[in-house]
Amino acid sequence: MDDLRTHLNDQLLADGAMGTQLLALGLEGECPEAWNLEHADAVTGVHARYVDAGARFLCTNSFGASAWKLARSGHAEQQEALCRAAFENAATAAAGRVWVLGDVGPTGELPEPYGPHTIEEFEAIFADQIGCLVDAGVHGIIIETMASAAEAAAAVRAARRTCDLPVFACMTYAAGKAGYRTMMGETVAAATETLLEAGADVVGSNCGLGTAAMMDVVGEIRAVTDGPVFAKPNAGVPKLVDGRTVFDETADTWAPNLPRLVEAGANIVGGCCGTSPEHIAQAARLLGER
Repeated sequence: MDDLRTHLNDQLLADGAMGTQLLALGLEGECPEAWNLEHADAVTGVHARYVDAGARFLCTNSFGASAWKLARSGHAEQQEALCRAAFENAATAAAGRVWVLGDVGPTGELPEPYGPHTIEEFEAIFADQIGCLVDAGVHGIIIETMASAAEAAAAVRAARRTCDLPVFACMTYAAGKAGYRTMMGETVAAATETLLEAGADVVGSNCGLGTAAMMDVVGEIRAVTDGPVFAKPNAGVPKLVDGRTVFDETADTWAPNLPRLVEAGANIVGGCCGTSPEHIAQAARLLGER
């Protein structure tokens, strides 16, 4: 594969959700990252279906592979093995045809003064996880679903300190009377500026919102930067039906909004919770026609 950094301003299509796909395959209360070793074929199969659908890059199944988060499920000592397996599963599906990004999610902790840990401790925790993914062979790092700009910036700085690979950083926003905000109350502009100052190559948003609301967020991000912008909306708003979480945007209703996200200012698009290979395949077709 070419160096991903030279393509960051291209129009690129990412993969879709991993977590909700694994839930459909039987994941229940166990650690999703443990599936990289215990159910490697299932994880590789999800990745492979996204490649076949037209995704240009995959995100490893390592979202919750920080030491703090793995400790809660009793897997902290397996961090290196789980991260390596996460890359190998994605790389097997990629078969040299698409890039593989090391996925880094929130730790589940809050930095001082809201929680017990310093920003320096956050950076060290992220550096360990990112180091495992870099050693495994990823082509870039994606930091996503962040609700605190301070935590996200700590992850970006850790990535910058650990490697020279492209770094994607995405915040999660919710709509309110005052507009779109993170869980910590940060505006889209303020959070985006924080990510850029920390050294992110690509900034954007994922999760939390369906495609229509994500267009508004993309517009606010684009007002702050003329660099690459990434948008990964959910398949609509989750609803509880018969004890199961379902998403209300099918591939037929979700995919037509992906070209509109590009028109709003995102040059890199993909799917988050509730999306499937069918969503990505429909998006690939429509973006190709565009």
